[in-house]
Amino acid sequence: RLADGRIVVADGSSGELRFFAHDGTHVRTVGGLGGGPAEFGELSSLMRSPGDTLLAVDRGRQRIAMFTDSGEFARGLSYRGLAFGPGAFLAGRLNDGSLVLVDPGALAKMSIPTGLSPGQVRDTALVVRLAPDGSDADTVAKVLGAMWSVERVEELGSIPFPVPMPYSPAPLVYAHGTRIVLGDGDGYELRVLDATTGRIEQILRKPYTQVAVRDANIETFMQRYRDQVGDDPNPAAAITIRLLEGAPVHEHIPAFGGFPAPTLIDTAGWLWVPSYMPQLTAFGDTPDNARVSYWDVFDAAGEWQGRVVSPPDFRLTDFRVFGVGVQTVDGVERVVVLESGMGMKAER
Repeated sequence: RLADGRIVVADGSSGELRFFAHDGTHVRTVGGLGGGPAEFGELSSLMRSPGDTLLAVDRGRQRIAMFTDSGEFARGLSYRGLAFGPGAFLAGRLNDGSLVLVDPGALAKMSIPTGLSPGQVRDTALVVRLAPDGSDADTVAKVLGAMWSVERVEELGSIPFPVPMPYSPAPLVYAHGTRIVLGDGDGYELRVLDATTGRIEQILRKPYTQVAVRDANIETFMQRYRDQVGDDPNPAAAITIRLLEGAPVHEHIPAFGGFPAPTLIDTAGWLWVPSYMPQLTAFGDTPDNARVSYWDVFDAAGEWQGRVVSPPDFRLTDFRVFGVGVQTVDGVERVVVLESGMGMKAER
């Protein structure tokens, strides 16, 4: 949501950015699929930076397209050929205009390291600061990545084949202003780094009790994965499902949601950290409870203020009045604006 109340929606299927007035009236559409400066090979995410500059990530062409708040294309910044490669995701933009990207690790990009052996393997994610003009990239931090189960697959020539371990922790990385927030999901601890020096400024913690993964959680995970794969004719899809069904499962629900779950800072400077999104029945077995999102909120001093529970099927994506998100109604995703407290519940 922009400062004047307009809303911008990124449609990955069409590669379009659609601008709407505060009352929902369509204003204009920009972008589209293609190879032009303002077009996308694969529009994967959209982020609003300070000053309402829009950062649209084109994962297909390995670039970030920047648009003004009126939808005019400003410039493109390519990260093709840099060490972190096509699997990188955008974690935010800093006050000096530099971008923070995350290389989630070799296995997350399906880049099989030489000498990979069967067993359990954990990726290492790299946090990279990209200069405003794209001329330089520096690794500013490392964080533990996702856990993978590796087996040899005979029909693929006995190569080691990794699949994501169900309920594995995933790295959380978020950049805003002059700070970078990092966490690996093993326990509830977040490090807040100075983006220039890399020094730790704060450590955020909250009361936390581990929640065991249950059979219902595993079945939900598998069903979601089957739904994602669908009728994919690629033989690797069927192999992945087969290996997942026999893969070891992480013992506990991760402490918080990693990428791609969004971490946000509101207009008061408070940090909103998503709980692990696919936990579903960890807090109960009712359908409505399985469809809500949980957010742990820290004030600007780093003190935990409590947990906020969203309405069912609502994914919080931005703050202005209270929140902008996406809600699925009858199978159709709709942009929803919540006024302060509307449909939200606070827990302590």
